[in-house]
Amino acid sequence: MNGNVTILFLLSTLFSHVELLGHGFTEVTECPKSESEVKEASVRLRCGNDTNGNNQYMCLRSRYNIHYLLEFCYDGEMGIVDKGNCLEISDGELKNHSCYYFSEGCPETKFWFYELYKYPACQNIITRSGCDISYVDCPTHNYPAARVSAFGLFSIVLCSIFFLCFVIGFIKAKRHLKGGKWSPQSPDLFSMEAGVYTPTQLEPSSPPPAPPPPPSNT
Repeated sequence: MNGNVTILFLLSTLFSHVELLGHGFTEVTECPKSESEVKEASVRLRCGNDTNGNNQYMCLRSRYNIHYLLEFCYDGEMGIVDKGNCLEISDGELKNHSCYYFSEGCPETKFWFYELYKYPACQNIITRSGCDISYVDCPTHNYPAARVSAFGLFSIVLCSIFFLCFVIGFIKAKRHLKGGKWSPQSPDLFSMEAGVYTPTQLEPSSPPPAPPPPPSNT
């Protein structure tokens, strides 16, 4: 019961904040990817234009809950976002969200609020895990093109180094054993305890006796 009350309180707090921004808030799993889709969504929500004639439709993530996206009609002037940033809802305001950690798709130039659809990486989230798809460590659910994480790459490199060292050590040990085989010219290789002869310490055998002289003919 207390858990449900807490969830309801958080949701009511979130929407009480975002409602200061505009109207027509709707939870969605993806945002428009083209200007025509933006216009269709704007008509559906009955969004208007600001004093400069810019479409006030917006589709953004929330800083405190990125398991879904919010589309709505913004009631203010459509401003500009600095390069290297996306846009998100935070504490009832629109704020920049740094995307320096994105593997790709981070805006490289300034852009207007209504141009956010041109940068889908800012709006692509995986609702199940609640993370940016373009984030290098985001799980790969439903996103086969996600890149290997930095930690995973480091682990692969480290394991490769250990394996290479093992192979080099094994080859050196094998060569050492081959070069150290016993031969009669290596008297100390198989030396035993004191008092025991080694193969090279054995006394030579006595020469065979000389043959008898041939009998005389006299």
